[in-house]
Amino acid sequence: MAGADREIFRVADNEKEGNLYFLEQEGGTHSGEYAMEYFYNGLRWIWQ
Repeated sequence: MAGADREIFRVADNEKEGNLYFLEQEGGTHSGEYAMEYFYNGLRWIWQ
């Protein structure tokens, strides 16, 4: 998504500057092994 059309997706760490944000746990990977932990932390971030 980050490499797609810049008019649709803009990488940033806040909503004012962009609409795409990506975090990865140190030593982790973008895989099913870490999916539940990423999902849990993402939901906590949304409802903080």
